[in-house]
Amino acid sequence: MRTGTILSYNKKIKQGVIKDANGQKIRFLNANDKVVYKAFEVVRFEIAFVNSHLRAINIDPVIDGIGNRLNLEIRTN
Repeated sequence: MRTGTILSYNKKIKQGVIKDANGQKIRFLNANDKVVYKAFEVVRFEIAFVNSHLRAINIDPVIDGIGNRLNLEIRTN
């Protein structure tokens, strides 16, 4: 599996973009209505050809040591 960061996610159309460790941007479609991704979440995924396009599939959020989704977002006051 590859590791990457969610760059963007559109809840309405359930599509987003992941940037992998090599800097490659890969689109994905979320078929699971119960899962919503947020920008800067770290995920693991596989890639496959879907309708003649390279897509991220089997996307799983990376969980930290206390059970929360790992997020690289920086919050400032």
